[in-house]
Amino acid sequence: MLAVHGLGVAAIRRLDVLFGAGDARLELARALAWMESGFQEDVVSSAGAVGVMQLLPATWEWVDTMLLRESTPRIHQKRSSAHALAIVRTQCRKMSENPIV
Repeated sequence: MLAVHGLGVAAIRRLDVLFGAGDARLELARALAWMESGFQEDVVSSAGAVGVMQLLPATWEWVDTMLLRESTPRIHQKRSSAHALAIVRTQCRKMSENPIV
């Protein structure tokens, strides 16, 4: 596992469950989570970005409105894994629909 000294094990497991074994997008999500927060779900940046994927308030609201179609209070930072899943799936779908030649 990529977690350092047990840090972020819960976040990694949450991503694993959301994406499922064998899903190539899981590796992308893990890489983004490591880069953004080191798998720390409780991190809040000076800009107000929260969770394992460090989502800014406007991004959180956009995902709620456009992708999840539900309002999720930002106090539920562990929910950011679901937001990350929605973003990664959407971006991967867009890329597969419009491949770069």
